[in-house]
Amino acid sequence: MEARTDWTEAPGASERIRALDHLSLESTAENIYDQVTPGFTNLAKRARYYALYCWILYDFFSGGYEREEFKPFFRRREHAYALACLSHNHKAGMVGEYGIMGSIKASRNWHQREDPVDISRSHMKSSLGGYGLYYRNAMQRAGLIYLEEGKERLTQFTDGRPSGRALAEAFQRSIADTNYFRLYRDKYDVPRAVLEEYGRAACVCNMADFEDGEVLRQALLQFDPPEPEASVRAMHLSRAKTLTLVFDAIRNCGEERLDDSSWRRLMFYGTYADDREHMVPGQLGDNSRVWKIYQQREYHVYALTSMWVAMLDWLEDRRVAPLEEWVEEFDQTVDLAQAGRQFGLELRRDTPSEITVQEMLDSVARATGAASFVHPLSMDMEKAIGRNAPCSESSIHMALAGEVEMDLFEFAGSALWLSMVLFARTRGWTEADAPSAILARTGGSQHWSVESYFREIDTRREQSVLDFVAWLYQGLVRQHLAVALSKMPLDTFMLLYEDGALHYRAMDSPQFTADRYETILIACRDLGWVEEKGERYELTGLGEKALTDAVEALE
Repeated sequence: MEARTDWTEAPGASERIRALDHLSLESTAENIYDQVTPGFTNLAKRARYYALYCWILYDFFSGGYEREEFKPFFRRREHAYALACLSHNHKAGMVGEYGIMGSIKASRNWHQREDPVDISRSHMKSSLGGYGLYYRNAMQRAGLIYLEEGKERLTQFTDGRPSGRALAEAFQRSIADTNYFRLYRDKYDVPRAVLEEYGRAACVCNMADFEDGEVLRQALLQFDPPEPEASVRAMHLSRAKTLTLVFDAIRNCGEERLDDSSWRRLMFYGTYADDREHMVPGQLGDNSRVWKIYQQREYHVYALTSMWVAMLDWLEDRRVAPLEEWVEEFDQTVDLAQAGRQFGLELRRDTPSEITVQEMLDSVARATGAASFVHPLSMDMEKAIGRNAPCSESSIHMALAGEVEMDLFEFAGSALWLSMVLFARTRGWTEADAPSAILARTGGSQHWSVESYFREIDTRREQSVLDFVAWLYQGLVRQHLAVALSKMPLDTFMLLYEDGALHYRAMDSPQFTADRYETILIACRDLGWVEEKGERYELTGLGEKALTDAVEALE
């Protein structure tokens, strides 16, 4: 902990800390779930933008505009589309205005009631809008565009399979009869009535009813694409398997609303809310495994980040203090027995310096009926502590997330219990099979992989909890300083370390990474595979057919 950061701003000078993932733990999760979600990103949320952006590229390169600068050409079309969507009365039960690119400024422009509307006016800071920020990479991994000499080109095939050009042409046919397409797409000022008509044909909410919806459905759900490159075939197949996994889970979820939180618990515990087992079709086992290991890392990171936030919360009041003072106060103030009791975990003693790591693990084992924790028991403990158990990772996470009122030291103790329960339940996953072991090592020791952290717990089981906590906080501080230094010239320091003391800069917060399930669910609704009925999501006729066809294709 000798890293010097005194050459940055004075402590407390900056209250607005930019950037995210201040411990460089969350980004590793993206490397895991990216294997099963190619073609989707967290912020590319609306399916019809894939078609819109393909059409803008198609119109530019085939419509004789190549002498015009592309960026203003692009921005006018994207702005007009945002206005058209905002003017449109969305279909009942659909997602609505969520995810419309540049919607804040575009909405302001629309509500000024100008007629015609100047669509050359800025609606996003980015010169290539949502395409440059969010969709370009997703479209490339979905097989809709490719790079040629650094420039984007639409894919096109002669064998009839879905392509970027086919999607662009289908979108153009969907809007071909609108006055916007026929008369105003090259204009700077567009009448409101023209934009309203354009919205009725092209809005994000009605893609399922138009030809471009069918083309994109085919593009995203390919099980045997005639693609010679093995890596590209694997991406198409992995995405199709994940969509099939989602369809199957929604079909069998009973009365449960399969939102993001439910999906995470389903993948991690393998059971629905009513304790029914999630019977994963054999062909989807590899994708299901990735989602499970991803959520294991999410709980792992949430526990560590919560420990980190507890220290920052303590440091905020003091502004400057040595790390050793926090560790000492942790020992004096954190009552591990009390923190554990709220989750049904019992300890005979309460002070971290008087308890070993093994004793905490034994407490988890006793909650399952075992006398003590030994490594081979972890598989039995996995089954004994289900998603609804008081001491499950899910229960502790929800308590940490605000469902239970806690003071600072109850919060810190609960975060440590989350880490120990996760180790006790899932230690065996890191050795269950070669694919799981590889996933558990993702990030390595530099980014605190699950496997490397679990190995440290194994090594330190006979140490006192306080010694383990001291090691943990030294690692967290070093990790943060290294990450913040690597992001310079951005100022991302939550704390500084100077003259043997920690200097508070700003507060952090624990959170799950966005796992793309929500994005996939919105896309499924946009494409007409899934619909919201009351409090539940259900497969539509299109979704049922897609699932049936997918299962047959995978047999």
